[in-house]
Amino acid sequence: MKRSGTLIIGDTRAFGSVIRALLEPIAVQTGPVTETTYEDCRGVLTSRMLRETALFVLELWRSYGTGWRAEGVAVAEQLMRIGAAPLIVSPLSLGGKLDASCYWDLASRDDLAERIATALQAGVSRSLSPYEEIESVKRIFREHLAKPVGHE
Repeated sequence: MKRSGTLIIGDTRAFGSVIRALLEPIAVQTGPVTETTYEDCRGVLTSRMLRETALFVLELWRSYGTGWRAEGVAVAEQLMRIGAAPLIVSPLSLGGKLDASCYWDLASRDDLAERIATALQAGVSRSLSPYEEIESVKRIFREHLAKPVGHE
């Protein structure tokens, strides 16, 4: 079965709105676009959606009452384990140092709309295996992967 569509998961609804605007020009060809927040995603993520969605666009950071977590990295790793294609979107500037198709930020060689369109139209093209990619991203955000105190 061919995967189609995009699920956008962010810390706030504003993230979803921005990504949706980038997807509008290509959404007709790439399938439905759904957006949610990390807080609400348990009610949206079904096993069918996990199997059928072509791309999961994830905001890097999630705000908890007691701190921040690199939630996008943790979720991307889980998605890769089931064969799904995640794209972590970050406000940082590490993209020049980090050659991972599952990570995009302001220093990446392509713009975000281009990266999303490529991932949706041609599938994610990786120079490394998915395992190597997510491990390289995890190394950079290692200290931000634990949930803040008081959150499970």
